[in-house]
Amino acid sequence: AEDPEKMIKQMVLEMQESITKATSGLAQAMAQEKKLQRDYEKFVAASNDWKNKAAQALQAGNEDLARKALAKKAEADQQVTQYK
Repeated sequence: AEDPEKMIKQMVLEMQESITKATSGLAQAMAQEKKLQRDYEKFVAASNDWKNKAAQALQAGNEDLARKALAKKAEADQQVTQYK
């Protein structure tokens, strides 16, 4: 028959390995979440920046430049919606 003590030690080792793998997976998931949050914030800031540039261009009487800035804002807005 098998040695119960060896079986228990093996079970404990397997459980410890499972904990290590789970901890590593959690750390990776948390890092990915932080990266996605930073990316989201970057695109929100870009959208606001292009909005301000469009307003400045309009104030300067440059409608063509304002349209281009609004097109860039729309691109940033599309990126933002992908992160929601």
